[in-house]
Amino acid sequence: MTGKSQALYEELFRAVDNKCAQLGFQLDPSVIISDFQQAVISAVRNVFSTHVRSRCCFYHLTQCTWRRIQHSGLATAYKTNAELRHFCGMIDSPAFLPLSDVPKGMAYLHTIVPTEAYPPALWNVNEATLAATTRTNNVCESWNNGYRTHVGHANPCVYGRPLTQLR
Repeated sequence: MTGKSQALYEELFRAVDNKCAQLGFQLDPSVIISDFQQAVISAVRNVFSTHVRSRCCFYHLTQCTWRRIQHSGLATAYKTNAELRHFCGMIDSPAFLPLSDVPKGMAYLHTIVPTEAYPPALWNVNEATLAATTRTNNVCESWNNGYRTHVGHANPCVYGRPLTQLR
């Protein structure tokens, strides 16, 4: 994709839905797991309506926490201080709590979490864990990485070489 706007994600979801219909498949997902991108979450709601549940990837939640630890200058202390490492490990633990207990869990950790942008229902994996269903979108990430490795570029253009030769 050339960008990450809500309009482009909506176009992508509609194109996939249309192609599935052409092939005789009824695209009817119950859950779509994505990165923490508001554009994707809004596009899912607009294209698939409210019967499709958006969830954010637990792996990407932990990556966000790790980046924040690094950004805060705590990476070295994290590696050497067991108490700090334990606390940082607990930061993502509200994702495993029942939704009704998340505020208490977050209050316990005394952390600041932008719940307005990403409410707990998006990143909480309690139900998915109990139901033994997918908590991440790593399958998609793996496919993207394999494609990028195979093709040699994340966003290949079939006209790139012919256009370069025309110069």
